[in-house]
Amino acid sequence: PVTISEVVYECYYNGAKPVTEIEFEDGTVYRFTDNHKLLVNRMGERVWVEVKDLVEDDDIVSVNDK
Repeated sequence: PVTISEVVYECYYNGAKPVTEIEFEDGTVYRFTDNHKLLVNRMGERVWVEVKDLVEDDDIVSVNDK
């Protein structure tokens, strides 16, 4: 499960863009633009990956981009 407890300090509007919906094991659904970065475990290593580059075996660790 993913728990988010950080406060958002900045938000940028870059125009309307398509989004990808990702549903987590707890049923929570997040919507991300394709260039949003997620911290994932990929093959035993934690790496930042853009949503458009996610693969099925990625284990999302964080939905924050910092």
